[in-house]
Amino acid sequence: MKRIRYSRRVLRAFSILTCIATTSVLLICAARIWTDFRWYQSLGQQSVFTTQISAQGIVWLAAALLAFALLYMPARAARSIVGRSSLSSGLALGGSMLFAVLGGWNMSKQWMTFRMAVTKPSFGVTDPLFGKDVAFFVFRLPALELLSDWFSGLVVLAILLSLGVVFLAMWAGVAEKMDARWADFKALGMRLVGLLFVVAAFDFRLKIWSLDLSSRTSQTGASYTDVHAQLPAYWILVGASIVLAGILIASARSRKWRLPTASVAVWIAGVLVLGTAWPAVVQGLVATPNEASAELPYIEDNIEMTREAFDLASVEGETYPALASLTATSAENASVLGDARLWTPKTVETAYEQLQTIRPYYELSAIQTDRYEVNGELREVLVSARELDTESLPSQARTWVNEHLVYTHGYGLAISSVSDATEQGFPVFYVGDVPPKIAETVEAGSPDLITEQPRIYFGTNDSDYAIVDTGLDEFDYPSSETNVTYRYEAESGIPMGSGAEKVAWAIRLGSEQILFSDYIDSDSRVLIYRDVKTRAEKIAPWLTLSEEPYPALVDGRIVWILDAYTSTDHFPYSQTIDGGINYMRNSVKVVVDAFTGDTTFYAFGADPIRDAWGEIFPTVLTPGTEISDSLAEHLRYPKRLFAAQAEIFCTYHMTDPTAFYNKEDQWQVCSDGDDAFSPSYLMLDLPSGEDDNGLYLMQPYAPENRDNMIGIVAAGCDPDDYGVRTVYMLPKDRVVLGPEQVSAQINQDPEIAPQLSLWNQQGRSVVFGDMLVLPVEGAVTYIQPIFLKADNSAITELVAVVVVNGERVRMGSTLASALAETFTTQQEPTDLVTEAAHVDALLKEALTAQEQGDWAAYSACLSELQTALNRLQETETSTTY
Repeated sequence: MKRIRYSRRVLRAFSILTCIATTSVLLICAARIWTDFRWYQSLGQQSVFTTQISAQGIVWLAAALLAFALLYMPARAARSIVGRSSLSSGLALGGSMLFAVLGGWNMSKQWMTFRMAVTKPSFGVTDPLFGKDVAFFVFRLPALELLSDWFSGLVVLAILLSLGVVFLAMWAGVAEKMDARWADFKALGMRLVGLLFVVAAFDFRLKIWSLDLSSRTSQTGASYTDVHAQLPAYWILVGASIVLAGILIASARSRKWRLPTASVAVWIAGVLVLGTAWPAVVQGLVATPNEASAELPYIEDNIEMTREAFDLASVEGETYPALASLTATSAENASVLGDARLWTPKTVETAYEQLQTIRPYYELSAIQTDRYEVNGELREVLVSARELDTESLPSQARTWVNEHLVYTHGYGLAISSVSDATEQGFPVFYVGDVPPKIAETVEAGSPDLITEQPRIYFGTNDSDYAIVDTGLDEFDYPSSETNVTYRYEAESGIPMGSGAEKVAWAIRLGSEQILFSDYIDSDSRVLIYRDVKTRAEKIAPWLTLSEEPYPALVDGRIVWILDAYTSTDHFPYSQTIDGGINYMRNSVKVVVDAFTGDTTFYAFGADPIRDAWGEIFPTVLTPGTEISDSLAEHLRYPKRLFAAQAEIFCTYHMTDPTAFYNKEDQWQVCSDGDDAFSPSYLMLDLPSGEDDNGLYLMQPYAPENRDNMIGIVAAGCDPDDYGVRTVYMLPKDRVVLGPEQVSAQINQDPEIAPQLSLWNQQGRSVVFGDMLVLPVEGAVTYIQPIFLKADNSAITELVAVVVVNGERVRMGSTLASALAETFTTQQEPTDLVTEAAHVDALLKEALTAQEQGDWAAYSACLSELQTALNRLQETETSTTY
């Protein structure tokens, strides 16, 4: 074969390019590491950075060294078999080093698993089968399982690498004569296979502990079959694997194949018979026919551990009478009815976009529920932050200077009532516009709505960096005459510095303008990780964060609140939910200042997982007792945890194992059409709560495969009863209508259905809001808001409200009128001629409004017309409660 020759010039060019590429990669890595460290340092969390880096480095180094030892020793032995050559030596050493580095890097990604394995927390709860603290299964067993899989793969890789050294050397013709060395090659292979069975023994030992997480039956945890068949089978297989490994290693030099071959065959048969067939026989012939009694002890363990894992033991139960209807007197005393939530984030979204976006470069965050004191009363509201979206700037204005130095922050909140509407059917804004203005009707009695610092430098849409304290003033907000400017006043951010540090920032941010811009000096500061969720994840990667942070106005400043969770799939005997999770806590509330970016992690309640991470990162967590009263008033019980608990509670409200097995009282989340009835934040005055109205997260339940309600669970959100969950048990001796049944009742009502048909004509459509299920004064009242959306107008208008109280179903143009129709005693009119004339006038007025396209007026006329017609038809005084 003709050898290809390369000129020195080509080799030199290749070497130079290689050096440049390597240097570039190293510079980029160094710049990122340094700038990240400076960011952590600016927050006082540099120990978080060093702990993460050191943990990853230790795992990488330890795994790489171990992998190299396990790979190189058999590869070197294989090299000895074929004889030393550049090819065999290069394959043995180079292959071992390469796979060791890659294997170490792969394991370093699991640093959190290994770091948790060496902590010493305690749950104070032992598993029923082995009597070990739950901490072993949550913290150590995952690391052991990871090591078992890794070692298995490593041994297989060692076998393949050894084969590669031998056969590639033979293929290349550089191997010595193999006739006399096959015995050595066979011995090497036998020892490696023996090592593989040692790992198998370790894996079977782990499977014994994993029986606590068995899913053989419908309940998680060891079952009758697991304890009486699978457990002893695994112990036998542990011993068999060790014996087989010894046989293979001891007979490595033997010329006879009968003993190792027979041993492997026996082991395979044992795995099939003992590990699979025998448990299946016990399950089919012993456990299943006697399941009602055989599984009861294990069901009892499952109930206890599941309720512990999802914190259901503290759920309180209370009987609720669910009176046939609410009396007019009770309705007058129930202020919650007049302030009932009509608007939801979904129905109000288009109104926010059109009425509060203000400019194209503003973007509103996801609309969320909160509560504020308005005119001396606590009112439920919807709130959204007005963030800056530089991508929506005009194309000619999308310069580097504008995007990073000038347009740096959003401005203010939009806050609206959940129960009020304007004459046009639009939501009523308590706070809106730029700069933020409080509505004249609430200004005097609502100091909580005053915004002293409206600027939003950190939010949900701030994924890019900003540089402040530059030679340019920042855009603050638009004005009728000229834009108002601002200069950042906080001490947040990282100083740009000069020289090498400035170069590092230019590399990190991918912007050479940083080096050459006259607007930037050493005192300019960089704001990075401005997305609040990313910011929190960088500081506490061990937390699972809520999808949508929500903004709150606290002491005149805007802050973002995130619910943070700890979870695991290794809690013994606990039932799993979607995603495999079987333990969950919302033990951390993350608060990010929208102006400074200061990030605080408040720890609440008991949570061993959080406490273990708190020991690893001692600078991160702040005791929940240090939270201010004004901030605590905006915390909410999180929907994600509530939904998980609600799902589990459908079955695990039954604590008697016999009743649990028979599913005598199985529940389901109430349905609303084709979808499950989603939990809602509502202002209520519940019997188990404080004297005044408070914010609760509510979820109605129905019996399995039924539509009527059986219970309502409520979780308190206010500081005095935060996290207190109460299940209101409805009577079982009669039917209490569920949301879907009430919805059908509304749609079939002879007075309401025709109006819905009139509204739902070409050019416009009826939109049903979320139905409210309100436990009020011992009864259950339902409120259904109805909206109208025209094709030529994106804003959804509130046109009617339906109130259902017992058998009385009434619709009004407003919540107040619907309540008046439902609860006010009505007398027979004395002047029928006058009333008929009034009906005729209302009909003409409705037709005029329809021709003019004034749907709010049209709706009001139809509602009033229906009332007048009802009075004409009634022949006697009627008082319905």
